[in-house]
Amino acid sequence: MNRKIRIKYYYKIASNKPMSMRQKLLGGMMGLGTATLVGNQLLSNELEPEENVPKEVVEEVAQNQEEEKKELGYVDYTIKPGDNIFSISKKLFPGYTNRAQLHIMEINNLNEESSRKLRVGDIIKVPSSKDEFTSYFGLDANEGMKASGDIIDYIKRVETLHELPTKVESNSNIKTVGYGRRLNTQKKIDAYNDYKKVMLSEGRRDLKLRETDPIIMSWMMEDINEAEVKIKMAYFPSLTQNQFDALISFVYNTGHTPKIKDYLLNNDIESAAKIIRNYSNNETKDKAGLPKRRAYEAELFLK
Repeated sequence: MNRKIRIKYYYKIASNKPMSMRQKLLGGMMGLGTATLVGNQLLSNELEPEENVPKEVVEEVAQNQEEEKKELGYVDYTIKPGDNIFSISKKLFPGYTNRAQLHIMEINNLNEESSRKLRVGDIIKVPSSKDEFTSYFGLDANEGMKASGDIIDYIKRVETLHELPTKVESNSNIKTVGYGRRLNTQKKIDAYNDYKKVMLSEGRRDLKLRETDPIIMSWMMEDINEAEVKIKMAYFPSLTQNQFDALISFVYNTGHTPKIKDYLLNNDIESAAKIIRNYSNNETKDKAGLPKRRAYEAELFLK
């Protein structure tokens, strides 16, 4: 949804205030998050247009939404050595690879079999730019979001420092080290083993990590970044910083995003927070402190 339409949505919020049109539009530029929320409610018929909201504004919003769908342009792309639809999507639309791959296959009438038959020199259509692509599909709502320093400090406190690999649960094969670093991929296991060699070279035969080891925060920030990517790949509607932070803590701990997208699309924030609060799985449901952490995340999500 483009900036112009969001500003028009703000008209509804400001319509009962004694403001000039200029003030209302300037207010819209500073209140796009709230404007988007009200706009979504308006489109889903959860709010009826008030009498003092000009009918032409509401009609123009609907018209502009339809016109947005026609604004996505395409350019020719020539297949190069080593190219496939996935690699092209990853190169041209980083952060949205899977969505771009599906769209490129659709507009070129390709399936898995025919896409494998593409040869060097073949020409396909691809969206004109990443900005147009993300705007068209509404994928850029949280693109610039980052975990705040407050949530990073919180995660550091609740994870506590594991000096040696510790099983998540007695019946689990997954171990964590440092501040909740899950040794669940070969890359992470190799990185830990490499650092054990560093500790041995320093005469640290107990192989215990120390709070002063720079590698610990390096691992933690890698995992924070992974959580950020997973949240953005879930294509949630626009999140507040508190909501984004709550999801960072949740994903960092569980490894995946909660199933709350439909609730957010319907502006049912309470139900989304309830999903977070009540989440458990076989690996973590009985672990001490997790109910308290889920409650914190839920409350943060509601702020």
